[in-house]
Amino acid sequence: MPTAIAVTSADLALPPQDERTLPAVVLKDLDRRPLEQVLAEVTAVLEAHGHLVVVHSAAAPAAVERRLRTVRSLLETDRIALLTPGLPPLGVAVLARQLRQLASCDLGPGVLASAGRLLTHYIHAGALLGSVTRLDRIPVDLKAHAKSWLPGSQFAVVAHPQPQLVRLAPGASLAGPEFATWMLTAKGQLQSDWVTGTLGPS
Repeated sequence: MPTAIAVTSADLALPPQDERTLPAVVLKDLDRRPLEQVLAEVTAVLEAHGHLVVVHSAAAPAAVERRLRTVRSLLETDRIALLTPGLPPLGVAVLARQLRQLASCDLGPGVLASAGRLLTHYIHAGALLGSVTRLDRIPVDLKAHAKSWLPGSQFAVVAHPQPQLVRLAPGASLAGPEFATWMLTAKGQLQSDWVTGTLGPS
């Protein structure tokens, strides 16, 4: 039986790319539901799949991580692996879907958890922003802060694997991966086709 790949929010469960991709187990509201209920849910997943790899965002409340560790301790099992990659939420969702694809190949849980750490290095995650004032993962100099006050300013940011920040202007570009890949986007509030019209083709 294949290892189950779980996420801690429905937002992290991207639709499968093909019919072989396993569905994600969504362990939602871990920090708000009674412990007994969460224990019963995780026990049922372990009984059905044998092993569980939980992929969750570091942006999730600390109480989620504590609850996961509590459940693993109470069950006294080594059949649960916790994976918290240093990726923004969309990057975590991409990683979880990749692990769901690999789990369909009947790889062992240790191999899947190790693959998660390796695959993290190949995911480039960023955003298109109207302001840099609330960035906390990327160094922002005073000049960029000043430009973010100009009406209509937009910035392209890469948070992982190497922090990058550029103000959108003719000729602006970001250093991308040095290997063939595909791009997944989530629509934001900014009205711009720079991501799909300029960044994607480049």
